[in-house]
Amino acid sequence: MMIGKYYIKGKDFNESLIIQKNHTFTLVEQGFEYDSQCQGKWKYISKDTIVLQCDSEKDVEKMLQSDYMSDRLRKATILNRNQIKIKNVVLTKVK
Repeated sequence: MMIGKYYIKGKDFNESLIIQKNHTFTLVEQGFEYDSQCQGKWKYISKDTIVLQCDSEKDVEKMLQSDYMSDRLRKATILNRNQIKIKNVVLTKVK
């Protein structure tokens, strides 16, 4: 099962993903000029792939900010029980 916290610290960025048993998640992306996050629901679409669907943002001011996470739907590939890949970034499970 892939429930847990996943993290990567790159040269100029950090990303974390918390996947919870109740099918909710929190995704945080931080970099030099941004600090974005979203929360939402996840679901399996195949044996090794999940979809992360961010909740709709109701605050128009937040949507207009430069660090707003505009990509509200993401696919994540389960590489193994300790790693998940989102786009080209591999996050590792925090023990």
